[in-house]
Amino acid sequence: MPKPVSEAELALMRRIDELHLEHPFMGSRMLSRHLRRDGIEVGRRHVRTLMLRMGIEALAPQPGTRKRHPGHKVYPYLLRNLKILRANQVWALDTTYIPIARGFVYLTAVVDVASRKVLAQRQVRVRVPKGLRRRQRRAGRYRQVHRLVQHAQAAFAPPPEPHAVAGLLRRIAKASGGRIE
Repeated sequence: MPKPVSEAELALMRRIDELHLEHPFMGSRMLSRHLRRDGIEVGRRHVRTLMLRMGIEALAPQPGTRKRHPGHKVYPYLLRNLKILRANQVWALDTTYIPIARGFVYLTAVVDVASRKVLAQRQVRVRVPKGLRRRQRRAGRYRQVHRLVQHAQAAFAPPPEPHAVAGLLRRIAKASGGRIE
């Protein structure tokens, strides 16, 4: 049977969450120093334990993320020497993952780079299956797991049509094991 969390512990967790929202790059060491400056005596390991329990981590480059796999082809950056002077010359597609209470939302937008207008957008809500949530609660931690695939084409291709973006979002939702609403 789980032990109830004390009021002091909840207040500390609330403060760590506030600091994490203000400074998402801060890890357990920086957070514990900041809390000590605020008059809250807490050790780095305890802060780390609470961060794990709350499912937050510092947003910083992780070790080895810059190393490429020798078998992966490197595609050229096609916009390096291109001057973007007019609308409809270059489009950008961005997909953002937003965690919510019972799953997550993928927000995808196609933006014209020159005018910065949103040409198409789509939100897909993906629910985490009930059985998985139950197992995660029993394990004592709820962790969001998502998989995104980045794909680059060898030859230049025209920008995607808005209906193609919607199809991409449906495939992402299906691959993540959730349900589209």
